[in-house]
Order: sequence, then C-alpha cells, then structure tokens
Amino acid sequence: MSKKLFVNCGMAVMLKDDATMFEGYDRGMINAGKVIINSKLQSKLSKMNYNINSGNISTLDIEGNIFNLGDKENININDTMNFENCFVIAKGIMIIESSGIKALEKATGIYAKAVYYPESLNLSSICKIYSDCKSYPDGYKLILEEFILDENSAINIKENENIFVANKMIALDEDVLKTLGEKNVKLKCQSLLTTEGLFKKYENIIKCDSYVLLPGNHKIVGEDIILDEFISAIYGNDIYIKGDMILRPKDVDCLNEFNSIIVEGCAKIPFSSIKTFNKVGKAKKILPYKGELLDIDGVDVISHEMLKAAKDAGISYTILLDGKLKINEDVTVEDLSCIEAIYYDGVIEVSDSLKPALMKTIRDGDGIIKNFHDDIVNKYISQEPDEECVKINTGIFIL
Repeated sequence: MSKKLFVNCGMAVMLKDDATMFEGYDRGMINAGKVIINSKLQSKLSKMNYNINSGNISTLDIEGNIFNLGDKENININDTMNFENCFVIAKGIMIIESSGIKALEKATGIYAKAVYYPESLNLSSICKIYSDCKSYPDGYKLILEEFILDENSAINIKENENIFVANKMIALDEDVLKTLGEKNVKLKCQSLLTTEGLFKKYENIIKCDSYVLLPGNHKIVGEDIILDEFISAIYGNDIYIKGDMILRPKDVDCLNEFNSIIVEGCAKIPFSSIKTFNKVGKAKKILPYKGELLDIDGVDVISHEMLKAAKDAGISYTILLDGKLKINEDVTVEDLSCIEAIYYDGVIEVSDSLKPALMKTIRDGDGIIKNFHDDIVNKYISQEPDEECVKINTGIFIL
C-alpha cells in the first residue's frame, strides 16, 4: 500500500536541512499561506515527490538552532531570555524592550511578522533581521491594536503616562479627553479619527501622522452593518460607519431619517437609490447593485435548484464573493440569466461549458476562475485506492 503525507497550515517554517520526517511516503504536499524553507531541504523534497502549494515562498539558509517563540500575537523580548546561537522565530509581532537587545545580540537571526523597538535603540548589533522593523517614541507605552478612547481609558490611563498607538485611535468623547488632559497624558498615533471641534480643542495632547475629521457630533456604528430604520433609532441622525454598509431594497426609505452618513469602507446600495444616498451620504467606495445582494464571505455553492427558484419568483442577484464559490454542474446557461453581476475576490469553480456565459456577468475580480478538476490541493487530499494518507492540520508548522 502506498503512503502520502499532507500538511495543511497557515505558516510553514522549515529551516533545518533535515528531511527525515518526510521519508517513508510515496508522495506528499505542504499547503500553506506562507512558507520559509531551507534551500537544501527544498531541493530534497522536490526529488522526493513533494509539492509545495503557497502564494508566498521564501528561501532562507540559517545558522544555529531554531528557537520558536510560539503562536502569541505579541511577544516582548527582554534580558531574561537567552537566544545564544539560535535563530529566533515569532509567528506574531516581536516587541524589543530596551534590555532585550542584549539577548538578541547572541542570536544568529530573527524572523517575525514585524519588529517594534524604542527609537533610541540601535539594532545594528543584531546579526540578521528578516522582518519589517518599526520604531516607537521612547518613554511611551506601545499599543498595537486599534484604540478607542472611552470611559475605561479615562480610568486606566495613569497620570503623566504617554501612549503611542501604532494603529488607529478613535477619540469622540470630550469628557474622556478632558480627563486625560487634566492627568497630563500625551497621546501619539499613526492615524486619528475625531471631530473637527475636538481636534482643534485638544491638539495639545494628541499628535498624529494622519487624521479623519468628522463634522458635527457623529456617532460611531459597527464595522460592517445593514442600514435600516433601527440604526437611526439607536445612534441618531448623524453616523460614522467604520467598515462596509449594505442598504437592502426594502430599507431604502430609511435614508430619509438621516442628516449625515459617512462610510469608511464600501457602501453597497441599490442602483435606483444612488441619488437618494448621495444627498445625505459619503463613502470611500460606492458599489451600486441590481436585484438582491448575495454577499458571500467564505465558501458557498450555487445550484440549479436555487437559481431556478429565484427565476420563477422574479428574483435576480448581484453576487459579492470574498472566498470560494462553486457553480454546480447542474446549473444551465439559462439559470445564469438571473445573475445580474459578480464581483469576486477569491476562487470561482465552474465547468468549462458554463464558463463563457458566467464571464459575461463578471464586473470586477481578483483571483481565479477555474474548472472543478484543476484543484491541486484536492488532488493531494483525495486518496487513491489502496493508499494511506497521513494529514497534519496546524496553525504553524515548524521543522
């Protein structure tokens, strides 16, 4: 009986010139979002009938042992750690404290998603850094995530504390800003979202590289929302939507309830309602659509039964795909007449006979439109008769 090995992971780090674990298999695949591999091992695997499927492959030859810092999103490095003669790997973000330079000076190299360090720290004594390095002001507490100044911030931030946000900071509560000013707090950020009035009034405590200023007293609404009458009832007539917005045909009349709508992302609006929206709304991007909006985030299937039922009911669709969509082989060219348009970012699987008709519905796309049987991953996952398959599924695979 033949054997095969299938490794499926988000990131594969294979920096040792050691193919021992791959021996004993007739074939195999490493399917990963990102691969970092030793050049000698890469050559060996090719000769051993292994396939590496990844959109991001880097070849890297290192010295010393591998020190894996694990799957943590943020890892602080200080002088209590010992990396002598080790190549240090962090799946997440490495934050080098002032004392951490001593530990890293003895390392043979570093790989991380990103490296943050105090701007006065000299990294030249570290052997090799295979990461984007970003500095932050000395004497400032580093915050990597989006930071909202709210009531908890007013309580938790200490007097005379300095905060640097390596992301977006949202400051819309004047009471909080007043409290932080009284505490002699200094704030710096890469980007700031606030109102025109607050920006002028509190520019002495907030410094930023870029900013978005909202007029009036806009309330922040969640990142991705469906706009309807309940939004105005909850948040008022002036709103700022952090992400994307969907307006369904049945909710078009709710636009009359608003004085101002600002959308940071994409506003998906029925084609017939664009003029009405423009009277009260602004968006970074507007996507007009016809029929019903079918928003697919992930994996989905479209069948003959689904499209026939829609056509019989007089329903048409605009499809927004972020992921993978399979058009079943039972779908006919006539069925596709109820698809107004397709915007896709990902993969669409369709039969060769149906592909020409489907292409007429494509308005914009970034990804692949392919036949069902062109999937190299499925080729390796599927088992042949009398074949044993060993599968490894993990977030990060380190050899």
